[in-house]
Amino acid sequence: MKFVKYNTNPFEIKKGIEKCRDKIIEFLEEISIHPKDKKDLYNIALVSSNYNENIASIVSDALWEIGIDGIIEIEQGARGYNELFV
Repeated sequence: MKFVKYNTNPFEIKKGIEKCRDKIIEFLEEISIHPKDKKDLYNIALVSSNYNENIASIVSDALWEIGIDGIIEIEQGARGYNELFV
């Protein structure tokens, strides 16, 4: 809003933001690593779960079953253990 206040064209600001967004997405796609096997999925899940091996195992098994583009829904249960339903 400060730039608009000083007579900067808001459409040019929008174009600049979109250009930066596209560059960031391009960079992230370049450095991204695609998992090739179940061990890669496990390692990613392990880091994402703060090194909780039980949760990492469940998440990597679920992703392996449903595919990398699948959606995992997590629900709180009344039991005292974790389980996987596919």
